[in-house]
Amino acid sequence: MDTQEVIDMIERRGELRGELRGELNGRRRTVLHQLRRKFGDLPQNAIARVGAADADALELLEEKLLFASSLEDVFTP
Repeated sequence: MDTQEVIDMIERRGELRGELRGELNGRRRTVLHQLRRKFGDLPQNAIARVGAADADALELLEEKLLFASSLEDVFTP
């Protein structure tokens, strides 16, 4: 593998990481939007939890949000 191939590989990895970060941020925005639509103003701790959520945690929040009758239902195990 020559130098240019290594550079190209590193650049592609960076692009993929950026795409994944962008996807996660989009999902976080969507969850926050849906939470606000369903429950109104959100406490700061709820916003922070969504903001810190990884892909697995977001998936769980997305599922819980569908059936939650309260904000607490979304964030309790």
